[in-house]
Amino acid sequence: THDLAEAEAVCDRVTLIDRGRILATESPAGLGRLVSPYEWVEASDVPYETMREVVDVTGDGAVAQLPTGGVRIHPESKERLRAVLSILVDGGVTSIRTGYPSLQEVYLGMIGDRGMEV
Repeated sequence: THDLAEAEAVCDRVTLIDRGRILATESPAGLGRLVSPYEWVEASDVPYETMREVVDVTGDGAVAQLPTGGVRIHPESKERLRAVLSILVDGGVTSIRTGYPSLQEVYLGMIGDRGMEV
């Protein structure tokens, strides 16, 4: 299928093919770890001071504003991930979730605009 959301929802394993060449075969979560071995963190209602502490640990480029008003943080190491989670919890943030890149993000990271079959 070319529908990445459908593939992520129903497939146990996904093969990424670029111009007839197999790039990877893995579970959707496994493909996400190929693109980024570290989990992202999403949080809502993060107080300003807490966000400043997070940016001090991760840098500006690791934090993205979400359309929902929350933030997505890409810590880029296990140590930074632990530090970010600790800062958020200590800052009173109660809406926190972690995860790996979606198939859409994997697509953009591995193949980009060249085209793909799933």
